[in-house]
Amino acid sequence: MGSSLELWTNLTALDRGDPVAFVDRAKMLEVDGWDGATMPDSPFINPEVFATLAACSQVTSRLRLGTGVTNPATRHPAVVCAGMITLDALSNGRTVFGIGRGDSPLAAMGGSPVSLKAFEQALDMIRVYMRGEAVPLEVAATALARNSETGYGSFAIDHAPDGSVLKWVKPSHSRPPLEVFCTGPKVIGIAARHADYITFALGADLDRLTWAIGVAKEELERAGRDPASISFGAHIPTFPHPDVTVSRALGEGYIAAQARFAVMNKKPVGPMSDKQKASLERLANTYDMQNHGMTGSAQAKGMDTELVDNFGIVGPPENGIERLQQIMALGIDRLQLITSEMQSKQGLESYRATVETILPALRAM
Repeated sequence: MGSSLELWTNLTALDRGDPVAFVDRAKMLEVDGWDGATMPDSPFINPEVFATLAACSQVTSRLRLGTGVTNPATRHPAVVCAGMITLDALSNGRTVFGIGRGDSPLAAMGGSPVSLKAFEQALDMIRVYMRGEAVPLEVAATALARNSETGYGSFAIDHAPDGSVLKWVKPSHSRPPLEVFCTGPKVIGIAARHADYITFALGADLDRLTWAIGVAKEELERAGRDPASISFGAHIPTFPHPDVTVSRALGEGYIAAQARFAVMNKKPVGPMSDKQKASLERLANTYDMQNHGMTGSAQAKGMDTELVDNFGIVGPPENGIERLQQIMALGIDRLQLITSEMQSKQGLESYRATVETILPALRAM
């Protein structure tokens, strides 16, 4: 969409129990020159995302902030829209509305990602709410929690609202761009019909990113949308270190979490070799959500090095620069580089290598 590259990273903290640690990291990321940072909306793992991002917005002046990601199941589309428009106002227009079908927050409540139909319907509602218009009551009710009653029954009400609308939203409020995180072809298609930003959670695999961009462009053309008007992003685990063994160990937890998206329904999607397919199927069958994203978890240790190297940027930073440049050449104008939050000597070395070696090289292109 734009000619300039945006470089984003993760707004997470090693001490997940301290919201101030997230705010401190936001300040550090701005000083280090990142364009933006996203925080997962996963209340069982992290502090509350909107309160934390609001605090981050008050101690930064340039850093863009986003949900990476929220979902339409734990938050009704009206609720999440209200949160995003509020955050956008507090940050002077620096937010991005990142959303997906849901994973860890739903799993922690005993649920699965929302259906494709429900997800697309939620995106429709979000667009209407963001415009300050009314969603029909019967449509808004479809996104209520399953144990909520719909309709008014014996409720003391004489005249129902004419529609479900955020009455406080003004025409003067800016609307953050809607970003859909996707892996499989069906969600990519939904993103192409509704999103301003499409971000592919496919790791650093050039073949699969090429395939995904092709799927998105085909659907954009069918929908009558100009592909040049949409920003394409790639969500990439980035853990450089001169010692590739150290690099793999630092990134294995997050790489396992992302690689699992390619086999979320136990059926691998997208182009891949037979060996990659077997590795992903093994990952799906052994994934322990109790240790989601954790270094040293059974699923992390069960990955072969080829899968780790394929999905992540590992090894010397110079090698990572070359791969990321190849990814940019595909038409990617936003790189979401997931970096180490470890405060160990090796974790800090990996993060500094990203900031001091990889970022300047990418900006120089």
